[in-house]
Amino acid sequence: MSLYELYTQVANAVDEHITNSDAVAVCASQAGLDERCGEIYVSVMGGWIASRQSGNLEYYGGFEYVSSEFKERLGEYTFYTDESSRVQKHIEIFEANHQNEPTPEDEALAGIEYVLENVGPLEEGNKYVELFYLERDLALEVHIDSYGRVLISEVSNPADACGEYSPQTSARIISAEFIDDKDKIMTAIWDYIHTGFDGRKACN
Repeated sequence: MSLYELYTQVANAVDEHITNSDAVAVCASQAGLDERCGEIYVSVMGGWIASRQSGNLEYYGGFEYVSSEFKERLGEYTFYTDESSRVQKHIEIFEANHQNEPTPEDEALAGIEYVLENVGPLEEGNKYVELFYLERDLALEVHIDSYGRVLISEVSNPADACGEYSPQTSARIISAEFIDDKDKIMTAIWDYIHTGFDGRKACN
């Protein structure tokens, strides 16, 4: 096995672990840290905080004081476990900030419905675009043009939790209708969300 193959294998295993741990990608400020720490991943279930930008997290967030026995570098990420009281404190802040919040799916549905109901006629040549996150690295984008045509696309890797551009962004259309077909559009999006994100065919 080449070093590249080994690196890819490790990277894929780490990504799978993050997904299976129900980790949430958030801007560090949502866990009570300086926003200059950048994007972090918080797993309440796994009891850890992870970051690709460990230098920023350690310098601006004080994680340089987390003992080496409570942190581990795996692939592109550094993981800090809640066995450290500093890490535990920020996991608790994140958890308190996110209790009783609606799910991203509920927020996306409500947001899309609001857009379809409240965006009025646009001047010719203009467009309206809004993004709704569903989960880490997955979002729905609503695009309405001046002709009343609505495109709703599945967007992979749209940006990180702090809004930084992602060069890996890709998209595919899941609904393309005119704005007066709001109910039809909402039904297509509801089916997409509740059937599962994987393996869905584009609704052209």
